[in-house]
Amino acid sequence: MCPDGHLQPLDTSHPCVWVAKPWPAIASKRSEAENVQTLLDNLSHEDEESWQNALLNLIETYHVNVTSLDMAVPVDDFLDQAVGFQSAYSFPSCNPPRSIIFCTTSLIQHAKCSWLQEASSVFGIEPNLQCIRAEHLDRCLDDTKHKVADIVLVDQNERVKAQRDYFLKPLLYEYSTQLSDRYVVLAVVNAESKIHNFDGKFVSTIFIFNSKLIVYF
Repeated sequence: MCPDGHLQPLDTSHPCVWVAKPWPAIASKRSEAENVQTLLDNLSHEDEESWQNALLNLIETYHVNVTSLDMAVPVDDFLDQAVGFQSAYSFPSCNPPRSIIFCTTSLIQHAKCSWLQEASSVFGIEPNLQCIRAEHLDRCLDDTKHKVADIVLVDQNERVKAQRDYFLKPLLYEYSTQLSDRYVVLAVVNAESKIHNFDGKFVSTIFIFNSKLIVYF
């Protein structure tokens, strides 16, 4: 079935196309497009220790070569060359459409969330991601608890609080394979204390300070 309604056999040499995927492209600011194109034209794998070789390895794979266009074109014009690609992403497929709301507490968090929002939109990932910002973490936790937001990022120090006081559940967490990056247990005792080991001792107070687990006896 072709877009105009007529039928074609599956083994035809020139099949009709509903949606075509464009070739991956390198985009830049319009003012720098000519310089970027000149730079790419001079890249090669001749010197394996050069930064040019490293850059080339980042933008191509073993079966793809970088080919320069005769002239630089706007991104929309380049995508328009792929049949149906633009229109295929012009409407959401989620019905009813919705967004996952990410509550952030800093400019850096919000910037990263916004970048992730744009990247997911480009790749057609749904539901869409929406970024909001609150003045402090407690507000984000409260908004997530009352379903104003869906996701909030907390560190290990705030995880227990989020679960205990706001009834939230962890979805993802970081885990380091390096022992030096994990929490370290440190016993703090009086300088004149006779305690020299942990055997048979009762831990009375535990709190976290500067990524160290401080244990008081």
